[in-house]
Amino acid sequence: MHRMIEKYSGIIRNELDSIWPELPEPKSLYEPILYTLEAGGKRMRPVLLLAACDYYNGNLQQAAKAACGVELFHNFTLLHDDIMDNAELRRGRQTVYKRNGLNTAILSGDLMMVKVYQLLAQMSPELMVAVLPKFNDMAIKVCEGQQMDAEFETRNEVSIDEYLQMITYKTAVLPAAAMQIGAVCGGASDTEAQKFYDFGIEVGIAFQIKDDWLDVFGNPEETGKVKGGDILAGKKSMPVLLTLSCLDAEAKDSFLQTLHGNAPDKVERILAIMHELKIDEITMQWADKYFKKSLASLESIAGDDAGKNFFRAFADSLMERKN
Repeated sequence: MHRMIEKYSGIIRNELDSIWPELPEPKSLYEPILYTLEAGGKRMRPVLLLAACDYYNGNLQQAAKAACGVELFHNFTLLHDDIMDNAELRRGRQTVYKRNGLNTAILSGDLMMVKVYQLLAQMSPELMVAVLPKFNDMAIKVCEGQQMDAEFETRNEVSIDEYLQMITYKTAVLPAAAMQIGAVCGGASDTEAQKFYDFGIEVGIAFQIKDDWLDVFGNPEETGKVKGGDILAGKKSMPVLLTLSCLDAEAKDSFLQTLHGNAPDKVERILAIMHELKIDEITMQWADKYFKKSLASLESIAGDDAGKNFFRAFADSLMERKN
């Protein structure tokens, strides 16, 4: 898997470097984009796109335009998310919002989005026509998911189904669409590309539920996070919603008062209730359910079984991680 990631990462890096070999004027608009991209990250979304294309022995150089479009779109969302969250740091570095100011952060993010469409327009006409509707559907869903997440913060009643839809749109749809687009670039039928999309949605949901579990129940020395950070922020993550589903009306009101309060022992009190209800086990059961569904979708994809090992390893890495 690591060898293949290095191969795909090299293609992505070369393509990104070729976008702006020299900074245009005004440099103050373009430099924050390069600053954002230099932070790197794992770039798993464009890697997954190229891997899906490669599964069908497709043209990786042609797919690289779409892969870099996905990477630019992802970073555009992060740049604007930081503004909405008033975030100080991203990937251990000062956010563009704090480093370059609000106006520049908005404009640089807008420019990244425009560049995405320029990259997609450089694909062959046949591929662009096939890819563009899938990309647009994904981009709309990401925005919808972000708005749902913001609205949930001010609502006492959020159902588990609503939460699953929110994380599907906010988290899972981007890697899912990346693999779907990659499969299309490789020559897959819409039916087969949809199976890659389904795999991505299901493994993305499992990933987010596991992430919620790590925040509440993980070892801070391994996660690198504050113990119960989501609880401190009063977030309605999966463990919180599962807890609420187990409580009667009176206990639910008391739980929500604690969750939204500022008691110094808030995390300890919430965790005591969760442990009593075995929410740690129930949360992981939900994550495992979607993980197994993702593997079933992967197995349904036609083609060489050995070629699916990359995607199996990717899914395993998401579920086995401790941070």
